Amino acid sequence: MKVHLSNQLALFSVLVILPLSTMTAQWSSSTVWLKINDDAGGHDSLVFGYHVLATYCTDNALGENQSPPYPPDGFSAVFMGIPSREKCFTSLGMIKKDLRDFSSPKKDTFDINFQNMAPAAQSLNVSVILRWPGRSFLSQRCDSMFMVDRADGSVLPNRIDMFAQDSLVLRGVYDTLGTNSTSPSVRIRILEYRTNLVVDAAPGQERITPKHFALQQNYPNPFNPSTTISYGLPHRSHVSLTLYNLLGVKIKTIAEGDQDAGVHNVVLDASALASGVYYYRLQAGEYTQTKKAVILK
Repeated sequence: MKVHLSNQLALFSVLVILPLSTMTAQWSSSTVWLKINDDAGGHDSLVFGYHVLATYCTDNALGENQSPPYPPDGFSAVFMGIPSREKCFTSLGMIKKDLRDFSSPKKDTFDINFQNMAPAAQSLNVSVILRWPGRSFLSQRCDSMFMVDRADGSVLPNRIDMFAQDSLVLRGVYDTLGTNSTSPSVRIRILEYRTNLVVDAAPGQERITPKHFALQQNYPNPFNPSTTISYGLPHRSHVSLTLYNLLGVKIKTIAEGDQDAGVHNVVLDASALASGVYYYRLQAGEYTQTKKAVILK
């Protein structure tokens, strides 16, 4: 049975304007993002996860860098070194990205500090919103994920199940005159339990193999001019990636062929595309999935 695109908007296909050579399987991190926004204009997006090539040191090739000193009058958010695991990571932490060694597949921790030293933020009324991907995204990377307070529980009195919700509002966390003893620096920890990824650690053949097919939401979204799309293949499959606009017009078939099992990451450069809504679709064997990407220039 044939299904015409003119009648089925949901069948719009995949997103990407890169040569096929850039889309081969890559041994890549299974990353998760955490967005931080406050009422005083502070904002940042941190990326954490794991990578088979990562170490406890900062890996410049993976986008990790030593963090600068906190700004004297403004917002900052960094990953912090964990005692006994700092090595060359140091206690100052990194900027925005923390990918840990994959040698311990059961559990990992990520310590995060953020603060806003601007005078406008030192108020009991300033709120902070934390956002992260939903369960469907997280479950492709780990079995469970929790957020806890690293200090005395004044910021997070209870453990947050990050699979059960995708955002959290914190109030008065920068108030140095209030009851929050951690002010103006907020100290949280993310605990990640992961056993649902199969690791092939044969010499020279390291890989991350998902248990199921999955097309992830591109990040960031909306974006300008580039975004990253990830998809997972549990076994070697025939893959088709195609991009359609909102009217169902096919823009480009990006890939058509067999690809190995693993996590594939693609960076979309949309500098030549107009602002608007696009649909991208993954076809891999009998698996199909469509997601929406928004270009905002």
